[in-house]
Amino acid sequence: MEDVEAAVILTLEFGQGTLATVLVSTRAPYRTPLEFVGIDGALRADDGLTVDRPITLELWRDRQVVATETVSNQFAYAQQVDSFSAAVEGSQPFPVPGEQGWQNQIILDAAYRSILSGKSEEVTVLKSATA
Repeated sequence: MEDVEAAVILTLEFGQGTLATVLVSTRAPYRTPLEFVGIDGALRADDGLTVDRPITLELWRDRQVVATETVSNQFAYAQQVDSFSAAVEGSQPFPVPGEQGWQNQIILDAAYRSILSGKSEEVTVLKSATA
């Protein structure tokens, strides 16, 4: 068996200066917290990618919750399969082109190179993945 990383923290810097941080761990209990922070507030969800129970979105401003909404990802996987089937049958285009998956892999490869080198890595943006 090969060694694998137990945890990784990745910082992404986008073209316009937006920053994102991703934490992945094979040892921590499964959770998918999401937080989007802007100049006017933050949008948070403790388990934003879960499909087994409703998700509570919270809008924060001035360090307090000003609005909440409960939503469901319950049919997320079924919708993915339905969209794929419709694309295979030719009745509608797949909503996420394969080039975006390829771009994702390019980003992951750069992240892994960065882990090994300890330096930031540039990512080439595929023109077809940005459409």
